[in-house]
Amino acid sequence: MMKLITTLVSIALLSASVEAKKPAFAPKHYTHDVLSIRGGAGPLDPDMIAKTVTGVMAIQGAADYLAPNKAPEVLYGIEGAGATEIFINEFAGANTLKWVIMAYGVLFGGLSEKRAIGYGLLPTVLFGIRGLLSGSTEAVGCDMTAQWIDSALTVFTSHAALTDADYSTTLIKAWCVYCGLATGQNRIAPEAALDGWGFPEKGPLTVFFCKVMGSHALAPTVLTGLLVSGVDGHKAVGYSLVPLLASVLQFVLS
Repeated sequence: MMKLITTLVSIALLSASVEAKKPAFAPKHYTHDVLSIRGGAGPLDPDMIAKTVTGVMAIQGAADYLAPNKAPEVLYGIEGAGATEIFINEFAGANTLKWVIMAYGVLFGGLSEKRAIGYGLLPTVLFGIRGLLSGSTEAVGCDMTAQWIDSALTVFTSHAALTDADYSTTLIKAWCVYCGLATGQNRIAPEAALDGWGFPEKGPLTVFFCKVMGSHALAPTVLTGLLVSGVDGHKAVGYSLVPLLASVLQFVLS
């Protein structure tokens, strides 16, 4: 049900993010010009749409991140999640919250693109550091060298974005390439991704969770790349949902 709701609000936001060719109604003037477009989302208030999307995503992300062992069954009706699936689901929640913080910060929080990116990376920073220090990452069989490198790169990128370092734009773009390749592999070739990260379990349920996590991680990766490239905030948010929307539709319809 949560996935279906996410799909519906994603469609609404995407429809508001892309300019329609023919106006369907007299355009309303919004304080923020972005998303005040001709005919895009009908009579819906684009800011209301964006807040609805971020609200739904925040609830889903918080549930996956704070209660990764319960969320699969309660929200999605998936039973039998083991330690590996729970670990992956928690990371998916961290990535969803990453997207929420970036999107809300740019659209309604008054943050610059780089500060929104820097704050947005914090959930995955905390996830990585906590897993490394608590031993939970090692307990599920992850390659610890890869995990340390991933956490260090994320921390470094977040700090550079928040301080607007001279090299921050280049580093953020490099981080996007790295994450795009890694998360894209999770979505397209989950078995290979699980091998690469050192996960010993590669059953059907683990593969499914890996695909879901990849979808949730691609959204903030795309959003980060668009924001650092100067794309308008509302359009960046809308386009960033394309990978997630495509995956959710596949899961719902399959």
